[in-house]
Amino acid sequence: MASDYSDIDTLTGLPEYFNYIDGKSTWINRNPGIDGAHPVYDLPNGFADEGEVYSDYNRNGQYDLFADEFLNPGQWDEQAYWQDRRSVEYSSKFDITSQVNKFHELKSGFEVKYRELEMQSIQFPDEPYDNVDYPLPVGSPYYGIGSTRDFYSHKPWEGAVYFQDKMEFEGLIVRAGLRSDFIIQGDGLLQQFQNQVDAGQPGALLAERGRYVIAPRLGISHPISAASKLYFNYGHYYQTPSFQYFYRSATANISPNTEIGNPNLEYEKTVSYEVGVSTEFAENWVVDVAGYYRDVYNQIGTIEERIGPITLNRYFNLGYARARGFEFSLDKKFSSMWALTANYDFSFAYGKESAAAEGLLDRTNGVPENRNEHPLDWDETHRVSAFVTFRVSKDQHPNLFGVRLPSDWLSTVEFSYGSGLPYTPSTYTENKPANLILANSARQAATSTTDFRLDKYWNLRKGLNFVTGFEIFNLFNRKNIREVYTETGNAYDSSHEDNQNEASDDDLGKDIDHNPRNYFPPRQVLLHLKLEF
Repeated sequence: MASDYSDIDTLTGLPEYFNYIDGKSTWINRNPGIDGAHPVYDLPNGFADEGEVYSDYNRNGQYDLFADEFLNPGQWDEQAYWQDRRSVEYSSKFDITSQVNKFHELKSGFEVKYRELEMQSIQFPDEPYDNVDYPLPVGSPYYGIGSTRDFYSHKPWEGAVYFQDKMEFEGLIVRAGLRSDFIIQGDGLLQQFQNQVDAGQPGALLAERGRYVIAPRLGISHPISAASKLYFNYGHYYQTPSFQYFYRSATANISPNTEIGNPNLEYEKTVSYEVGVSTEFAENWVVDVAGYYRDVYNQIGTIEERIGPITLNRYFNLGYARARGFEFSLDKKFSSMWALTANYDFSFAYGKESAAAEGLLDRTNGVPENRNEHPLDWDETHRVSAFVTFRVSKDQHPNLFGVRLPSDWLSTVEFSYGSGLPYTPSTYTENKPANLILANSARQAATSTTDFRLDKYWNLRKGLNFVTGFEIFNLFNRKNIREVYTETGNAYDSSHEDNQNEASDDDLGKDIDHNPRNYFPPRQVLLHLKLEF
């Protein structure tokens, strides 16, 4: 009669399906010293029984039921990279200015940059590199390991040419100009992508030699009184994307959700408008009020490309952002031993993505990709800053509340305030399904900090001063939050109490949650001695 695996084994007292059956069992016997020639499946009990083998990753001498979530020896983290980068830049710049007559001042010039960019990146170092289409270059570090590698060596050219005419007429000053930016890729890049196309590499495409753009600029200033002026500025501004987005993973092994570069990226473009009024309302006092309007086009993002069983995420110019706001600034020029610069900025910045890889992260985490405009990660509605300088010379002895102060010293006080950056809250804090929670719809706490500095000058002889002093950063030791855990909305606990997978921590967070980087630095005091000559 055939054996019934539900029968009880007389030797172990367990059902027979717990015994190791050659060719059928799917588990591995890791305790040969206990089971010997009669391996039996050992049900997990959360403890290390006598004779059982386990890896003491954190070296605390005991078996831990819950992982400590730190990267311990012998463990690999796919998000940890080994990289060796080299970047060399050679640049040349030339400007010429000519006052051709009393109405026109002409200015022209150019700038050229030549770069040597090299990259070696290794991911998954416990797996072999086996891409036969693109063997590792001779001399590559850690040859043959790292299932996903990125290596390149490229030499692009970048530059600009500009022309400007400053026109001065009675009651009107106009600055008008044009600027042209260009990128020229090296022969190595064109040949590399041609080779990929010829080899039928998934996602391969031909690279263009380069591109150029032309940007208009216009500035108008109109005096409206002896102490006030109205001004307007308009311009197109182009920024070269980071070169990693051109070259990334062009020769790497293809793995799930690989990010690959796009050699044909366009410039990121900003169109800016600004209008304002500047008034000197008293001697040495100037107030400036300005409104601005900025649109940003062609920001870098990723698009998912499916080629058979392979999914690639290629960088493209597909993002858009806009910023609106106004600034109020107050300046007091140095007089009567002190000066002041103060600024208030009210603004909002909305867009589709805050970072190039944001869409990829959403897709990887199974979150619906948000293509609607939402507050960007750096959107902060209110910003206030003030900088006060006190300077007492050698022959001055000011009085403060009847107390005669020493001479020859410098002191500064700097204050900054921010109303709080946005983040995307969780279903636990909002009590809503994830698809109904708007991106960056919650705000972190406001931050503020005050820095103080004092220097005393001691004249040793003519042209030689000895300076003693100190600086205090975050004078009032305010605990400012830099980043929060989105699940809880705080900086010290990553898992909400309603999360069924949360380990018991009395809502105080685990050790790994208490990351000091989540807070800005506390009070710091720096003492210094200087010799000036």
